[in-house]
Amino acid sequence: MNKTLLFTLLLANFFFANANTRISAYRWRNNNGSETTATWKAPLNTAIQINNFDALRIRIAAEEYSTGTSGTVGISSKIEFSENNGNSWQSILISNSPFVFEINPDLPHETATTQQISTASPGMFVPGLFLSADSSSMITLATGQNKFTEQEFSLKPTAFIKIGTTYTFRIANVPNALNIPTLTSTVGICTTPAATVASTQKLNINTKVSDLAATGTDIKWYADAVGGTPLAVTTPLSTGLYYVSQTLSCESLRTEVQVNVVDLNGTSLEFQGGYVELPNNMPATYTKEAWIKINDFSPVNNIISGGGVEGEHAIYLPGGVLSSGHNGQWDAVEDSETLNADTWYHVAVTYDLATSTMILYKNGVAISENNNVPAFIGNVVRIGAFDQGGNLFSGVMDEVRIWNKVLTQTEIQNNMNCELSGAQPGLINYYKFNHGVEGADNSAVATLTDSSGNGNDGILTDFDLSANTSNWITGSIIQTGNTCTTLGLDDHNLDGISSLKVYPNPSSSAFFINSDTNGTAVLFDILGKTIQTQKVNVGTTTLNLGNTPNGIYLLKITNENNQSKTVKLIKN
Repeated sequence: MNKTLLFTLLLANFFFANANTRISAYRWRNNNGSETTATWKAPLNTAIQINNFDALRIRIAAEEYSTGTSGTVGISSKIEFSENNGNSWQSILISNSPFVFEINPDLPHETATTQQISTASPGMFVPGLFLSADSSSMITLATGQNKFTEQEFSLKPTAFIKIGTTYTFRIANVPNALNIPTLTSTVGICTTPAATVASTQKLNINTKVSDLAATGTDIKWYADAVGGTPLAVTTPLSTGLYYVSQTLSCESLRTEVQVNVVDLNGTSLEFQGGYVELPNNMPATYTKEAWIKINDFSPVNNIISGGGVEGEHAIYLPGGVLSSGHNGQWDAVEDSETLNADTWYHVAVTYDLATSTMILYKNGVAISENNNVPAFIGNVVRIGAFDQGGNLFSGVMDEVRIWNKVLTQTEIQNNMNCELSGAQPGLINYYKFNHGVEGADNSAVATLTDSSGNGNDGILTDFDLSANTSNWITGSIIQTGNTCTTLGLDDHNLDGISSLKVYPNPSSSAFFINSDTNGTAVLFDILGKTIQTQKVNVGTTTLNLGNTPNGIYLLKITNENNQSKTVKLIKN
């Protein structure tokens, strides 16, 4: 026979016979002694869990179980591992392997083994090898005789071992197993993916850890990037960095989240397709006033109006021009300029039925007057619409007030930058818009509370109330809880000069000094430091504090007769 063919047949018989070899038993042991004295980590054929990176050994019994054959089969001295229950196998010699060989000072590499874990007949035992390094040695077993051997491998976990992963092992060319060597680890690399979370979260005041949002299993929040203990769900939140993880087989890496705790309680209402229906009649003589911020000039932008046969009165913004009128004459009074988008304005209009006089105000200053405006027809009044669902307002609104009297410019200026304390003479509708939570589902908050004491609550119509628009929002120009001060003579009249007055107070920017004499005004902070000095002229002098920090100041006014008094100013 051809020598080459003979060699090939012999080689095929040697290797393919491995289809009749199998792992019959295994046992984990500590790497603390010789081939016979090292202690066992677990009972026979029992998986283990490791919690450190200490070296360990695995003894594997392999047997040949064919019948009616003759020949030999080779048992490899190489060990392989699987991370997927045997679907694929890898050598421990690969890069970044979770295991490496470990040298044992008590036992030389390739020392012969004795029978220790197999229960088969000792007469069928063939010595294997103790292996603490790679080896190409083969253990030869005769076929058809129930021969078996025991190989022992000295291993050490590496930093690449994965937490929670189940590792199985086999001798490289022994494909079958009655018992599969198995190990899991509580140390090493965690393969649990990070929790799904937004990198920035804005939350309302008085919120807790339970209000934070993240998606995953067994979510935990921390105040530290590493270490520390999970925060209790009742822990109050403050602005800063928090860290979140999830746990599957192990706890994932923590994800950083910027938490911004701000006051999200609604202070104004964004109109975008909605309007407010009011229950009461519009008075024949009136003052309408509101703070507004326009988003879009393409709509007609009715502010406080009533349309059709139900009412013919309007204050609105055609093309961005503040205008007001009755019964089709909608520009009876109008501004000479176009308003700027995304800018807060205080707007007001007064109408005196007895004199047919209408006066239009912008930011507390009269800008247009008409002494020949007839009474309006009808009596319905709406906020943000002219008729039902038509000629709508697009923007933000706050501090809407309707009076059944004509306010003076001084009265408008004195109260425009603060909230009213409640019931006032002649005040029939008053809406502070302090409702809902920005960005939340406010579908249950569909009533605009009347703070005038008259019970004229408005009904929100066609608002979304569940999104970031057409909903209650923050950011009003008027500070919630900043109540207007009703000034008496002692507050804004100087001794001996009853004609001198200071208004409005509080104010967010400008204060006005009315005087019939010249003089000097000196502004101090509450520590007595001089902030600014200004001349006071006969008539009205403007004291502009727009760039001055909010707070309480003292204004000392001295006239040309050397008479003086100090007035407390509130800048908000």
